[in-house]
Amino acid sequence: MKLAPTNFGVTIGLQGFGEMRERVHAINEFFESSRTGDEYDRATITHVMDCNYIFPVTR
Repeated sequence: MKLAPTNFGVTIGLQGFGEMRERVHAINEFFESSRTGDEYDRATITHVMDCNYIFPVTR
């Protein structure tokens, strides 16, 4: 099972450290193309994390 919020959290951390850019891109591409439309996919946290991984907080 692949959980979008968990993976989005990983991408935020990796982007914050500037690490594994190709892995971040691969994770993001996967979840962009794997929308199911089910209850989990429509959950608020999924959309919040989806927006956050695109614009990570950097120092």
